[in-house]
Amino acid sequence: MTEVDMNSKPVYESVSPVGTALNKVITIAPRPKSLEGKKIGLVCNGFQGSDLLLESLSDLLTRHINSLEFIKLPSGKTEPWGTEPQDGTTGDLAREAGVGAVIVAAGG
Repeated sequence: MTEVDMNSKPVYESVSPVGTALNKVITIAPRPKSLEGKKIGLVCNGFQGSDLLLESLSDLLTRHINSLEFIKLPSGKTEPWGTEPQDGTTGDLAREAGVGAVIVAAGG
C-alpha cells in the first residue's frame, strides 16, 4: 500500500479539443452512372436483420436489372460475412473483388 501525502496539491492533465485528428477523412466514391452488368458487394454488419435486408434488396434489384451480380463481402480481412467490421479493410476487399458498388446494411 502506498502512502498519500495529504499536503500535496493534485495534478491535472488536460487534453486540447483542438488536437490532431487520429483518423483521416476520405471522400465518398462517385456513384456509378448505371448498375447494368455491375458486380455489387454486400456487406452485412451483423446487426439483427441486416442479412435479410441485403438479401431482399439484392432480390429486388435483380428483378429490375437482371444483369447484376451480387457477392457477399466480409466485413474485413479478419472477419467473416455478417459480423461488425473490426480491421477497417472493407474498402480494400471491395477493390480486390472488383465490385462496381457496395451496399452496407445496418439492421437493428
